[in-house]
Amino acid sequence: MPDISTLKHGVVLVGVCFLSLLIPFFEFIHGLSYTYQLFPFVLSMVFLGLPHGAMDHLVPAELSSVSLPGSALRVGLLYAVLGGLYTAWWFIDAVTALLFFIVLTWIHWGQGDLHSIKELQRGQYAGGPWINFLYVVVRGGIPMLVPLIADPELYARFISSVLSLFSTAQVIISFSGSIRLFTLLVMGSLTVMSGMYHLAKATRQGSLRPWVYTQFETVLLWTYFLTLPPIFAVGVYFCVWHSLRHIARISLVKGGKMRDFLIRSDYRSYLSSVFSQATPLSIVSLACIVGIYFAFPSSLNTTESMIAVYLVCISILTLPHFAIVSWMDYKEKIWG
Repeated sequence: MPDISTLKHGVVLVGVCFLSLLIPFFEFIHGLSYTYQLFPFVLSMVFLGLPHGAMDHLVPAELSSVSLPGSALRVGLLYAVLGGLYTAWWFIDAVTALLFFIVLTWIHWGQGDLHSIKELQRGQYAGGPWINFLYVVVRGGIPMLVPLIADPELYARFISSVLSLFSTAQVIISFSGSIRLFTLLVMGSLTVMSGMYHLAKATRQGSLRPWVYTQFETVLLWTYFLTLPPIFAVGVYFCVWHSLRHIARISLVKGGKMRDFLIRSDYRSYLSSVFSQATPLSIVSLACIVGIYFAFPSSLNTTESMIAVYLVCISILTLPHFAIVSWMDYKEKIWG
C-alpha cells in the first residue's frame, strides 16, 4: 500500500523521466513533419491537458465545508463570469488580451511547479517570499520564453496567427536577434539569481539535497525546451508535466475519495472517478472550442490558425482556472 509521499514522487518522476527520455531523440523529433510535431498539443484537448481543469468543480468541496453541488455551482459561475469577460476582451483588444494570456500562463505554470516542489520537500524546501517569487518567474518563464530563444520564427508565426483572428488584415510579427538575445540574458540571469538565493538559504538551513533536485529540474527544462521543436515541447510539457501534477494535486487532497482510492491501491476505482468527474466539463469545454471555431469560419485556412483558436480557448479557460488554483494555494499556504 503506497503512502502519499510515494505517490507524489511517482507523479513527478513521470514528467521528469518522460522529458529526459525525449531529449536524446531531438534530431529525430526535429525531422518529423509539422503535423506530427503538433500531435501532443492536439492530444491535449482530450488527454490530460484540457481535462486537468475539468476537475476544478471539486476544489471548494474538498477544501471547505461547501457541498459538491454548491461547489460545482460556484465554480461554474466563476468560469462563466471570468471566461465571458475574457472572451469580450479578446474581441475588444486582442493585443493586450494576448499579452495578458502570456503573463497569466507564465505565472500559472510557475505556481504549479512551486506547489510541486514544496509538497515534495515539505519541511526541507528553503523557501521564502522572495525565493518563491523568483522560482515562479523562472519555472513559469522557461516553457513560455525559452521556445522564443530556440525558435523565434515559429514563436512569431503563432503570435501572428492569434492576432490575425481578430484583424481584417493578416498580422505579421517578427522577433529580431536582439530580442532573442535580451530574452536569453534576462531568463539566464533570473535562473542563476534564483538558484543562488535558494542555495544561500539552503546552506544556512543545512539542507542542500532539495536544492540539488530543484536545480536538476530547472536545468532539465532549459535543455528540453532549447533542444526540441517548440510546439512539440510545449504540447508534451502541458500534458505530462503541468497537467499531470495538477490532477495529482486535486486527487491527493486530504479527505477526498480519490485520495482514499490511491492509498488503497484501488486504481480502477480511481481512474473511474477521475473519468466521471472530468468528462462532463471536458465535453462542455470542447463544445465551447467548437463554438469559437465557428466564430472564425473565414480565418481557419491554415494549421496555425486552427491552433491559434485552440490557444484563445485555452486562455479563456485558464483565467478562472488560475483563480481557483490561486485559492488552493492560499488555503494550503503554499506561498507562506
